[in-house]
Amino acid sequence: MDRGSIKIITEAKMTQKIQESKNYGMFQLHEFNRDVFNTIKLEVSMKKHGWIDAYPMHVTRNYDGKLKIKEGHHRFEAAKKIGIAVKYVVCSDSSTLAELVDSTRAWIMLDHLRSKTRSGNPNYIAIKDYCDETGIPVGLSISLIAGQNAGSSNHTKAFKLGTFKVGDPLHANQVKNIVLHMKKIGIRFASTSLFIQALSKVLRVDEFSIIRFKEKISAHATLFDRQPNLRGYLNAIELIYNRQSKEKIPLAFLADEKNKERQINFGRRE
Repeated sequence: MDRGSIKIITEAKMTQKIQESKNYGMFQLHEFNRDVFNTIKLEVSMKKHGWIDAYPMHVTRNYDGKLKIKEGHHRFEAAKKIGIAVKYVVCSDSSTLAELVDSTRAWIMLDHLRSKTRSGNPNYIAIKDYCDETGIPVGLSISLIAGQNAGSSNHTKAFKLGTFKVGDPLHANQVKNIVLHMKKIGIRFASTSLFIQALSKVLRVDEFSIIRFKEKISAHATLFDRQPNLRGYLNAIELIYNRQSKEKIPLAFLADEKNKERQINFGRRE
């Protein structure tokens, strides 16, 4: 560590020492932190005001002697770009970055996904691969990869804390099968949130046949339009499924009944 580049600053109102350095190489980004894409506004502010002492970085000392940034990595990147000293406080607390995030600012699901895939977590890599392949939004993919209905919030907390685990892949694969087929025949909105939630619900119906639906949607793709809500998509799926068939299946009704049953069994939103 370059001791000559470090200046110790003490303030009467602070119980910990704020240190500063231009030796950017001694810092290491925490694997849980989200990617930094744009620091232009922050750079302009820091050029004008410098690094404000009231907001030092929160760092911990790593096993290799480097300082791991737990909070303040956007300011770190901005300071490095404009060439000013980084201000930081070395802490020895045991709080996780996920806990810090929950108490300071709201991360979007994509931030959590990027941070955990970057650290090599296979459960999160599975979610990212699923999102990339299908185009299904992260939030819905989480519940599907967990083995539950699209839109279930049962695994959101675990996902944010980094403890998410992949569940039974059957349901997720069924959704992917249909979505990729629909995209192949030109239905561009096949991965949109409302449709995925409706599809996920009807796939739970015992009477629903994936083969029959794919045949019907292929034959009548031009009749399948965007809908304003979940109910609209449930009805639209039922209409296409039963078109030109003697056997009419009340899919929307059966999907609702199956969903009520699953809510009772799981005891939470499903």
